[in-house]
Amino acid sequence: MPIPHTEVPGHLQAALASRGLRLTHQRRTILSIVETAKQHLDAAQILRHARKVDPGIDRVTVYRTLKLLKRYGLVDELDLMHMQGEPRTMQKNPHYQDVVTEVADFFRQQYSRALECGVDPMAIAFDPGIGFGKTLEHNVTLLKNLERLRVHDRPLVVGVSRKSFLGKLVGTSEMSDRLAPTIAFTSILRARGGDVVRVHDVKENVAALRVAKAMQP
Repeated sequence: MPIPHTEVPGHLQAALASRGLRLTHQRRTILSIVETAKQHLDAAQILRHARKVDPGIDRVTVYRTLKLLKRYGLVDELDLMHMQGEPRTMQKNPHYQDVVTEVADFFRQQYSRALECGVDPMAIAFDPGIGFGKTLEHNVTLLKNLERLRVHDRPLVVGVSRKSFLGKLVGTSEMSDRLAPTIAFTSILRARGGDVVRVHDVKENVAALRVAKAMQP
């Protein structure tokens, strides 16, 4: 996504101004990123893009700004995603002592920080960040232990669709060969605690979910 200009829609500026809320440069940057993207972005992605414009923007500022967006009906959910390192380096020898424990601890810490910033706990969901600073073994371990990652019964969002670790798992380098393992994971993960599954091939994955649901006792 290109770096956006720090422009905020007039209706939002008016809504904030009417309540005596000042739009700082950092808030303008975050709001413009959400507006420009026109797509789902989690808090980590917003923070990453915002820091390209202003390196001084921190996670607390993102949370507080997203709280404003939710108040005015511009976002419905705050996804807290785990990622080790930065996008350019995250796959260079990622290391954990215990990946499940460390990701779960991260979720608990970020949940507390979000509440401290006034975010509605019912608006929070968690994403283990499959493929973001994780080896094949780390990804599979997290997917096997989704329920251990759950915090305060909030939803777990999982995205494995077409990711490179699927090719490694089944022994292929062809992108087209990742559809079958994606569908397999979709069926399995929904039964193992994945509340939301992000996919590219919607029709095929919905069909898989319907079959999995039919087989439930």
